[in-house]
Amino acid sequence: MLPIHSSAPGRIGILGNPSDIYGGKVISMAIQYRAHVWLKRSETFSVKTSLGEDTKLTRLIKASTLRLRREGWVEGEEPLEVLVETNIPRESGMGGSTAIIVAYLDACRKMYRLSFDNYRLAEMAQKVEYKELGIVAGYNDRYSIVFGGLLFMDFTGKNISREIWEGEPCAKIRSIQTNIPLVCAYLGVRRSSSSVHAPILKRYLQGDSKVIDAVKRLVKLTEEGEKAIIQSDWEGLAALMNENYEIARKVGWAYPIDDKLRDIGLKNGAKAAKLGGAGNGGVMVFLAPENTKKLVKALKNAGAKAFIPKPSKGVC
Repeated sequence: MLPIHSSAPGRIGILGNPSDIYGGKVISMAIQYRAHVWLKRSETFSVKTSLGEDTKLTRLIKASTLRLRREGWVEGEEPLEVLVETNIPRESGMGGSTAIIVAYLDACRKMYRLSFDNYRLAEMAQKVEYKELGIVAGYNDRYSIVFGGLLFMDFTGKNISREIWEGEPCAKIRSIQTNIPLVCAYLGVRRSSSSVHAPILKRYLQGDSKVIDAVKRLVKLTEEGEKAIIQSDWEGLAALMNENYEIARKVGWAYPIDDKLRDIGLKNGAKAAKLGGAGNGGVMVFLAPENTKKLVKALKNAGAKAFIPKPSKGVC
């Protein structure tokens, strides 16, 4: 029997993140870096990469299997050999862990001929991270990575703390067919996104008006941003992205290390810059309508890892 294969992309947030944690709205794009998972039956259960065993990967896969079992899709942990490969930079704010989880769940769907659709897949991936792994995780990564492309996503009425999806509204997603002149850069600082989001979620749940008002404004920015992108209004989009970053900085989602990277890009031709994921060294997304290649070079010369993101298909 040939191994079952699935792959899933990384993603960047363009506007609105992290309002998805709070039932907000986000524009995000799946990108060209991908995680790959192969499954084949074996005498024992194992999780491997080309470099050998990896305890973090094993934790992700076991948590995903547990979620499948909790929701009644499988009866237990079958003896499988799971091979994982990824070129999504780890802990860089590009959804690398989520891509592995999504690819594994999709591979299980193929192997066991499970009947859940892509909405349920995205919801299960969120529950794997929030319920099984204790990671503060919204819906942006999961839906972006499952459906792919450039998406406007509305998570109104959703609640990350629900045990399973039943009784909760679907996310509303719209595909946007516009090429945005973007550049991404990151510093290679590995950190946990949950460590950034958890304390602010706590403040939100305690009724902190600063966080509540920030989420409301991020929703408005995203609504305005969809129109700006469709019309290729880069000046308008730049203003919205820059405001998104200022909100993140004031609330505490952005850190001084993020300011430093952002400033380098703005001094070298970018019209706007905001975090593409969680802050504290995560990926920064720059809007560069005049010369993306020049900006990539400048960022690399400053010591960052930089690339031009390309829209990618979702899990497959």
